[in-house]
Amino acid sequence: MSSTVKLTETPRQGLDAVNPKLNQQYDQFVALLAQRVGRAHAKLFAEPVPITMAKTGLPGLAWFADGDGEAAPVMGLEAGEAQALRRVAGRLRSEVAAFADTLESEGEASRDLARLIRDALVTPDDDHLWSIGGQPVLVAWGYRHAQGMGVVAERNGAITGSAAAAMVTLRTSQAAPHSSAPPPPRPEAVNDVGVVRTRSALVPVLWLVFALLSLALGDRLLQACAIGSTNWPDWLKGVLPDHCPAASLGIDPADLSQRAAIQAIEGEVHAAELALTRRALSCDSSCPLPSRAAIPVPSTPVTPPRAIAADVERRLERIERGRYLELTLAWDGAADLDLQVACPDQARISFNNRNACGGRLVADQNEGGGTSASRPVEHIIWDEAPTPAGVFGIAVALYDRHGDARSSIPFRLVLSQNGRAMREEEGRVSTPRVSQSVFTFPVPIVPASGAPAIP
Repeated sequence: MSSTVKLTETPRQGLDAVNPKLNQQYDQFVALLAQRVGRAHAKLFAEPVPITMAKTGLPGLAWFADGDGEAAPVMGLEAGEAQALRRVAGRLRSEVAAFADTLESEGEASRDLARLIRDALVTPDDDHLWSIGGQPVLVAWGYRHAQGMGVVAERNGAITGSAAAAMVTLRTSQAAPHSSAPPPPRPEAVNDVGVVRTRSALVPVLWLVFALLSLALGDRLLQACAIGSTNWPDWLKGVLPDHCPAASLGIDPADLSQRAAIQAIEGEVHAAELALTRRALSCDSSCPLPSRAAIPVPSTPVTPPRAIAADVERRLERIERGRYLELTLAWDGAADLDLQVACPDQARISFNNRNACGGRLVADQNEGGGTSASRPVEHIIWDEAPTPAGVFGIAVALYDRHGDARSSIPFRLVLSQNGRAMREEEGRVSTPRVSQSVFTFPVPIVPASGAPAIP
C-alpha cells in the first residue's frame, strides 16, 4: 500500500478560488477520473486540507498525495527530469480536458461535473507541479492569481496565470500599426509663468486661513478642557477652565463579573486553538491525512467474553496471533478497508504506521484489491498489555473500492483475548478516505458486572 506524503503548503492570500465547490467535491471528481480515464489522471491532483499558516496565522492549504518514491518540486529537479515531468503532466492535463468535453456531450446532468473538472485544471502557474517517483502531481490547482496579479492563458490543456504586463504590452503593440505619419499638432501652449505667479499669490492666503481655523479650533478645545499655567495672565486664567471635568460613571458589579467570566472563557478557547494549530503544523510527511482521524466516543464497559465467530476464526488460521490482546476487522469483497487505533499518547496504528503503543499490524489484506469472493481481514495484536494506560479509540475507513459497486460495505470488528471475544461490533462504510469511529476500550480493560478482570 502506498504511503501518504505531505508535499507543501500554500497560502490563500494572493489566490482566488476558481470554484468554491472544488475542495468539497474532490473525492467525487478524482474517483470519476480514476474510473473513466485512469489512475494516473486521478493522482494528478493532490488532496487539499485547510490549515492555518505557522508564521502568518493566515488561512492556507496543505497538499497531500499517495505514491511511492521521493517527492520533489519540479523546480528542484534537473533540467532533463523537469522537462520530462512537464511533458507527462501536459499529456495528462490534455486527456483530462478531453474527458471534460466528453462529459459535456453526455447531457445536462454531466455538464456541471465537466465544468468542475475544467476548473480543477486551473493553476496559478506551471511551477505548482511535484514529482512522486516520476508521477506528476499538481498543487494549488483550482486557484489563480488574485485580480491585478495576472491574466489567464491556456497552456498544455490547462489554464494558468501569466504576467499581465507582458500580455498588455503584446496586445498594444499588435493593435497599434506602425506609421511614419507625423504626430498630431500640439495645442496652443498655456502661459506657464502666469499660472505659477497666480499659485504663488494664493499661498499666503491659504496659510492665513489655516492659522485662523487653528485658532478657532484651539479656542473650542480650551473651552472644553484646559490646564492652567503660571505664565498665563490673570484675566486669561479667569476666563479659561484649569481642569477637565470627568463624567461620573456607575459600574455594575454584576456586569464586571460577567465580563470577567467571558474573558476567561475566551482565553481558554484561544489557548485550545493555539494548541491544535501547533499540533497540526508540527505534522510531517509521516502523519496521516486529517480526514483519517478517529473521533473518540464515550467508553463503555467490555461485555463478558464469548467465543470468536467461526467465520472470523477461519480467516485467522494462517495469521500471527497475539499473546495478550487481538483486534480483527473482517469484511467481504474486493474493497480495501483500513483498521486504525488511536492511542492515548496521540500515536496511531494504521497501514502507514504499523507499530505503536505496544501493538503491531500483522495482516493488511486487499491493499491492492481483491475479488467478489475475497474474505479479507486486517489484524492488530498485542503480546503484552497496551501502553500507555488510557482510552484507545478504534476506527474503520474505506481506503479504495477497487471496483466494488455497493453503496456501502459492511464489516465486523472483534476485540478478543485468548480466543474469547471481549467486544464485537458491526457497521458499514461508504465514503472513501473518511475514518468512522466504531468504539473505544480502556486499558486496564473494565470488565462487565460479574466478569473477571483483565490484568
